[in-house]
Amino acid sequence: MPKQKINQGPSLATGTLQQYSYLQIDQQICNAHYMEIVENA
Repeated sequence: MPKQKINQGPSLATGTLQQYSYLQIDQQICNAHYMEIVENA
């Protein structure tokens, strides 16, 4: 199955991609970590 193309534009513009570069596409994270990312974006 081919990898999906991901739109990185918004995450590049806000710096989120660099700040959370250790996260991988399709990786599951806990709710607390997700909320931290969303609140800081």
